[in-house]
Amino acid sequence: MITKRMSQILKKVFTRSCAPLQPKDVKNILIVRQNAIGDVILTIPLLLALRDLCPQAQVDYATSTWSAGSLKSSRVVNKIYYFPQVKSQILFVLELIKMITTLRRQKYDVVFSLGKSWAWGLFCRILGSKCVVGFDRKGEGFACDVTVDFWQERYEGDYYLDLVRTLWPTHVIPDYPLFLEISHEDKIKVDEKIFSTINMKEKTAALVIGGARNPGQNADCKRWPLEYYVQLVRLLLDSQIKVILVGGPTDKGDHQFLIEQFSDTDKLSIENAITHQFSLLQSGYLLSKVDCVVTHDCGPLHLASASGQRQIIALFGATSAKRYAPKNARVITPSGEFSTQVNGEFSSYHDNYGRFLEGAQDVMKKIQPHDVFEAVLNQLKDER
Repeated sequence: MITKRMSQILKKVFTRSCAPLQPKDVKNILIVRQNAIGDVILTIPLLLALRDLCPQAQVDYATSTWSAGSLKSSRVVNKIYYFPQVKSQILFVLELIKMITTLRRQKYDVVFSLGKSWAWGLFCRILGSKCVVGFDRKGEGFACDVTVDFWQERYEGDYYLDLVRTLWPTHVIPDYPLFLEISHEDKIKVDEKIFSTINMKEKTAALVIGGARNPGQNADCKRWPLEYYVQLVRLLLDSQIKVILVGGPTDKGDHQFLIEQFSDTDKLSIENAITHQFSLLQSGYLLSKVDCVVTHDCGPLHLASASGQRQIIALFGATSAKRYAPKNARVITPSGEFSTQVNGEFSSYHDNYGRFLEGAQDVMKKIQPHDVFEAVLNQLKDER
């Protein structure tokens, strides 16, 4: 955090005169977002807006290797740059300097700093672009030329679009949807591995029981307890609903634990998709094809929404549903309330600096399996 006085001083130091840039004059743009999978997926509406406004511009993206999968098939992003992933601090600094040098050579017209910390704004400023667009969280936007105030509890994707609206206020920027481009080859692989063996007349529910873990960040408090997922699967199987477990390599242990809780007969109705080693986009297509998706606040939640799934049950407690839940999801919170739209409930366990507060570790336990099961049944009544 930065004091008000310090922010005023830094703003004077970094303020510069920038010639106004019109969308038609922009030759190249860089997006900087180094975070989890869901954070990158939430930037898709911003990318679509930039492509419509600046069809002539090259749009590049700087992110982490573990988050870039959602951008691989994008027709908006021309080139992806990766932040260093090395354990040695010395090697990290050397690789980062090398990356900065490479990015400076591109001479970007506009750089969008999507991190909220002052450090990200400063990083983007030293890249030497004509204009840096970013957020101002209580004075932390001093290194940016154009800022959007970041403090209110609003949907993250809307915040990103506001950056474009603030940069070019005379242009009408619509609310772009989350949309992932998935190749025909990716769809074929999933169809062959999963849906060719499933009776599509049966109801299927995909569960993402893991996630919320990334290099350097462990947010297990966002997860719904594994034993609760076991209870939910039991209720689903008793109702003749087939279950597909979706996740990544780090979720293998949790998948195995859940499956071992069931008899050999019940195991026949549980498909462990992780064994097929699907890519991120292939997993997105899988999530779009089932009748219903159930998960907590994690990357695959946004992956499901961006892939076209409209029957999503999102479990929220440790983080704010108003800020992070897909707009088309049915949200269940510890209060037991749920609706077909984000209910606007604020989280008391996660602040605007990304810190989890007292009580965050236990709040997800207040969401009961039977309530989630009832929500699944209600969703399955709707024709897709």
